[in-house]
Amino acid sequence: MHPLAFCCNPENDLYSTLSPRLECSLFETPGQALGRSPSGLLILADEYPDKTTEVESGVVEASEMGVRTYIEFPASLPGLGVGDPQSVRWERGIITSGDFKPALEEMSILDLHGCSFVPIEAPEPMIVLGRVAGLDRAIYGLPEISYPLLVKHPEMDLLIGTTKLSNFATGRYSPREAWMPIWQTIIGWLTGKKVPELGWVPSVRPTHGPGELLPGDHELRALNRGLDWFINSGLLCGRNGDDPCDGRAGLMEGFSSLIKPDGSQMMNRGLRADCIGEGAGALSFGNVVRGDHKGGTIAANLVDYIFNGPVFAQGPRRDPESPSFGLISWGASPPADSIYYGDDNARCLLGIIEAAAVLGSKRWNRGILRCLLANLRTTGSRGFRGWRLDEEGLQERGWRHFYRRRN
Repeated sequence: MHPLAFCCNPENDLYSTLSPRLECSLFETPGQALGRSPSGLLILADEYPDKTTEVESGVVEASEMGVRTYIEFPASLPGLGVGDPQSVRWERGIITSGDFKPALEEMSILDLHGCSFVPIEAPEPMIVLGRVAGLDRAIYGLPEISYPLLVKHPEMDLLIGTTKLSNFATGRYSPREAWMPIWQTIIGWLTGKKVPELGWVPSVRPTHGPGELLPGDHELRALNRGLDWFINSGLLCGRNGDDPCDGRAGLMEGFSSLIKPDGSQMMNRGLRADCIGEGAGALSFGNVVRGDHKGGTIAANLVDYIFNGPVFAQGPRRDPESPSFGLISWGASPPADSIYYGDDNARCLLGIIEAAAVLGSKRWNRGILRCLLANLRTTGSRGFRGWRLDEEGLQERGWRHFYRRRN
């Protein structure tokens, strides 16, 4: 059997996964690869997502030689129109053929996160992109609008991936168990041979497997790692990179769920009271884990930032004559600095109360009670409250509005 020919960077996920298991060779161009009579040719998208793959002549030459070929993220294709790259927002991959059975049934869902793809018109795709409902299956079937993700060329021995399917490990495609049979099917089609099981270690994964015996101190280890994550995540630096990372500048909201092609995630840099309060509650356990842990100091600084910092409990919220007296603003920047959600105030207070209890401090009691009473004041006698209150509306309606509602 001749080796599989790859035109790609040697760090490509598929090549680095396959090369220890199958005979594979790397080439700079399809022409060089075809000169070695490979068992199959893979032309992968090295410059994804910035640039599409321009090798239409190589695809034609491979077809004329009878070499089965897989190409991804193509700029053009013989006999098929290829549109400009687009990015997904809500769309996920959906299995639409029986080629992957029994491992994957039709309507199984794949997640390629924030991928880019080129739209093409081709019949009977094996996988499509579309916005569907369901956890692991498209329970209501395919949407009206969908885009081919993996499709066979109608006139050539050519398999087309409209995105960089070979980015499965770096891009953290999920579920992992689905991508193994997909690649086994693709490689099997290229070579005409049964392909061994492919394995790779995801960069983000559980520490312990479902059948693994947990160590006796697993809870303490998890708590330690959680504390270290807060400190090492970069969320504690606030908006000014010169601020010390000790909580005095607040705690940023967190990481977006959108995963980029390189596996990284965007950081939501906004300062939200509920996130800061919850972070303080979690970090306060640094005092419990070990005496030298700085989590307790950071937690205290975060709570001080809520009650004594520049925004959350300041302005009209500090004035006993103001209808918003005692409330804590949702965020630190306009318009969030004038918005109040009851559930966000509650989550903020729960973290603060937790921190106060763990640290044994009573200095935040006044602020906690003010906020509790403020939320009760702005709640009707039957326990209902508007989904959102804002400073302007509170100032316009004043105390009497809430007094009438309660009586």
